[in-house]
Amino acid sequence: MRRLFAASVLCALLSAGSFSPAVSCAAVGSGPTVLSYGSGADQVMKVWLADQQLFPGPQKVFMVGPPGGYVTAELTKIDPAVEPWKGLHDAGWAIVGVDYTTSYGGPGVYPQPFLDAVAAVQTLRFNAAALGIDPERIGFYGSATGGTIALWAGAAPDQQVAGATDYTGQSSVCPAVGVDCCTNWEELP
Repeated sequence: MRRLFAASVLCALLSAGSFSPAVSCAAVGSGPTVLSYGSGADQVMKVWLADQQLFPGPQKVFMVGPPGGYVTAELTKIDPAVEPWKGLHDAGWAIVGVDYTTSYGGPGVYPQPFLDAVAAVQTLRFNAAALGIDPERIGFYGSATGGTIALWAGAAPDQQVAGATDYTGQSSVCPAVGVDCCTNWEELP
């Protein structure tokens, strides 16, 4: 229930246009399009656009940072065919699942997962026109570890990430952030 409430509040903020963001992000395809935002194996995101026949204009973006305790990012739990993502996707939202560097078999120590969130936002923004998303309507939601990287994307100043693709001039800040620090993702199908 908390997860659905947080998602509803985030969507209301993005739909209302009650802020003037200096941000953007992106999305693509009927199945997920996989975009890389760095050279690491974990530095990828999956992007699902809503049906472009029903929603032909640039789509609002709902980025999702999965939980995982900085050990493993559970990106497989993000699927627009299941709730709570299905309702958003069916309403015309692009869903973007953001993977991040973890400590399991990699250098996922502070601040790398946070810097990954920054690089992901910049990559989406840079590709917004090609992917058909609205760079003025982006939110970042996460649960547990995903919530901390979402908060970073919403609160950290613009920055360039070493080792990430250089998208100079692309803001790394998301204007709307939703966090559920206590979600039990085992409830999801």
